[in-house]
Amino acid sequence: MIKTKSLGEALALISPAISGKTMQILGHALVKSENGLTTVTGFDTEIQIVSKFESISDGDMAICIDYDKLNKFCKVSSGAEIELKIKDDKAILKAKSRSTISTLPADNYPTMSEKVVEMVSVKVDASELATALDSVLYACAVQDVRHYLLGALFKVSGGKLSIIGCNGARIAITSIEVVSNADIECIIPRKTAMTLAKTFRSGEIELMLCKSSMAIDDGFVAISGKCIDAKYPVFDKAFDLKRHTAAVIDSKVLIDSIESVSITTGDFFAISMEFKKDTMTLTSFTGTDESVITVDCVYSGDDCTIGLSSVLLSEAVKKTSGLINLEVGMKSENVLITDSTSTRHLVMSIRI
Repeated sequence: MIKTKSLGEALALISPAISGKTMQILGHALVKSENGLTTVTGFDTEIQIVSKFESISDGDMAICIDYDKLNKFCKVSSGAEIELKIKDDKAILKAKSRSTISTLPADNYPTMSEKVVEMVSVKVDASELATALDSVLYACAVQDVRHYLLGALFKVSGGKLSIIGCNGARIAITSIEVVSNADIECIIPRKTAMTLAKTFRSGEIELMLCKSSMAIDDGFVAISGKCIDAKYPVFDKAFDLKRHTAAVIDSKVLIDSIESVSITTGDFFAISMEFKKDTMTLTSFTGTDESVITVDCVYSGDDCTIGLSSVLLSEAVKKTSGLINLEVGMKSENVLITDSTSTRHLVMSIRI
């Protein structure tokens, strides 16, 4: 038997690792109590999350219980103390109401295998890591046969952690200062990286990395996951192209301009971006309908034009703030977008 008010919070933390689509048991949570410490575990074969909290207990216990049913009970209990007992193969929950939920054997619950491998320690400020991940993960592929694009490259070298996201049509890269005992490169799946950004937002954390896996444990939440076993594409040449003089414009002005030319063509369309002295013109054309807007900017280079996906451009610009620089390749191959931060966004051109 355990008594606690922290069960609902623990369930919320492990939610990214709950999935019953492939195996019924993966839609369950593993709840263990030992020596007054309760752990709640979620595992979906890619990522494992363990939340830990102290509770009142009259003995050790371990159950595997349906996540959705347990989570709903915690929500309707509205922060009240929850009492959890085991009788035969049933979990008896008491708070404002009483529910009996069937369970599965705890020994059948799969968990991340603990292989003995040498891992690199990377100490980093959690808020800086979360900000870096928020600015880059949008660029990762969501569905792609090139499985290495389904994650972000973590590259530790010379006291810096560079994080790169790419889907073949755009690239985002940023870097932050870290303390590390060695250099390493690994590809962390997008879902795992997003979970890191949402879970750890303050204080110093220690990432443990190797080619095949990653782990982090701050004493309250432990996250471990598999890394993508692949070689990440070389992206440096795309940034090193010769470019036109940078055009400077406010990011909000550019976002509003993109939205204004989508009136006649919808969200998924190509736009033409043309730069002339101190002006930028966006044009969208469907064959029958056309939208055009011209706005002021700071630009003193040669006239140039590039075709871009409005969605890819808009998503990149939304990750910036304040005044931004737009640098078009000399052959209109792509556009480089930067602001006052260390993050760089690259959007590839398309024919229009």
